[in-house]
Amino acid sequence: MSLHLFVLILHVLGAGLVLGIVMLSVLAVIKPPMSSKALDRLAFVGRYGMWGSAWQFLTGVILFLQERGEFIHNPLFWTKMGLYVVEGILASQLLQRQARTTAAALASGQTVTAGSLRATLWIHAGLIIAIAVLGVWLVSGGHE
Repeated sequence: MSLHLFVLILHVLGAGLVLGIVMLSVLAVIKPPMSSKALDRLAFVGRYGMWGSAWQFLTGVILFLQERGEFIHNPLFWTKMGLYVVEGILASQLLQRQARTTAAALASGQTVTAGSLRATLWIHAGLIIAIAVLGVWLVSGGHE
């Protein structure tokens, strides 16, 4: 087995891990009203999301370096990278801010539906799926 194939397998496994984590995040908070227990589940699952994202980034950089000539001028690849950046900002900034706001409301005794947090999680899931689809398209040669 070549190093390239090994890293590609790790990258695909990482994509499955990240997709699974995002789906678990959606499931953790799907039922209204929001509870502190659901928020705790979201925080627990989110920690694994950071590791999965780091795994994706590391294996993706290795794959890019191995096939730089194929991807450097490929608009589909750069679209995927742009979505990856948007997803990272969404996860690290917006979702964390919404979770903190929801936690504060729950701590003050308010009943919280957290519709915006749920909507953002669904958008996050859609971005991850789009990134995975673009990755499969790139590998299958559908961009040529």
